[in-house]
Amino acid sequence: MIINALEARDVLAKGLEKMGAKVTVAPAYQTVARAQEHKSTRKILKDTDIITFTSSLAVKNFLAGFNKHSLKARFKNTLIASIGPITSWAIRTAGFTVNIEAKEYTLEGLTKAIVKYYKNR
Repeated sequence: MIINALEARDVLAKGLEKMGAKVTVAPAYQTVARAQEHKSTRKILKDTDIITFTSSLAVKNFLAGFNKHSLKARFKNTLIASIGPITSWAIRTAGFTVNIEAKEYTLEGLTKAIVKYYKNR
């Protein structure tokens, strides 16, 4: 059984089924976009050095609450870190630059990539 988000991709389930496994997918939660552009959020983003994204859905939901052009102007001096290539693809597709991408697609891997980036500066 795979317990995941309602919007999750089916890559794992299909891969396991190809190997002969009987797979049941049980969506346990649904993500809902909550980001909204308002004065306090603009202040936070202005003072942010790095934004991390841990899924392509997080990218989509975050960007849904903002004007893309004004966000690009605010991100001019902000680094964007991604947990892996699929998330990076979503960031780039939205028109933003990925500065840091984890080699190991976990929170620990993302943390290591960020630390490595700052050590090499």
